Amino acid sequence: MSGTKKDREIPRAKIQEGVRLCKKNIFIFLDTAESLLESDNSNHAAINVEFAIEEFGKILMLKDEYGKGTDPVQVPDNVFTS
Repeated sequence: MSGTKKDREIPRAKIQEGVRLCKKNIFIFLDTAESLLESDNSNHAAINVEFAIEEFGKILMLKDEYGKGTDPVQVPDNVFTS
């Protein structure tokens, strides 16, 4: 861990639960975006699509860190806070 970046430790057994939560969030954001598009609100729809993309990025980061084989898995804290 570097001096400026803080890592969050996640037990390997909890990673799949985190991935499921991210997937659930993706579907919620995309459903909301679709509804907003149907009501001709493309600006807010785009924001929800961006949130969905961020959730997908979290899945990719969890996958990469999980693949390193450590327990607990080390994930930069800013993934969850910024």
